[in-house]
Amino acid sequence: MIKNMQPLTLLEVRELLEKGEQETTAAKKTLEYLKKFSKKEQKAELVRALSEIPKLKINQIVKIADFMPETHSDLRVLLVGEEITLEENEAEKTLEIVNKFR
Repeated sequence: MIKNMQPLTLLEVRELLEKGEQETTAAKKTLEYLKKFSKKEQKAELVRALSEIPKLKINQIVKIADFMPETHSDLRVLLVGEEITLEENEAEKTLEIVNKFR
């Protein structure tokens, strides 16, 4: 049953699955995957910091927080298909914020 529709970081999904509300095979496999690839870094703080960039919407912020782009090129790839174009200074600020949480 879907309770709420909102973008979640991989870490947030991992934390929900660790609570054990769903004991399906798919949930167990997903949790196993997420334990390998979602680091318990300061994702909530990163999401809050990225929220200060006015052009970024929550789904884009979550994507950036999950993939932690290192370069302008990486950031551009993440935002392909999104209805957003970051100016050079906005892209630079985004990468600076991400680098603080690396």
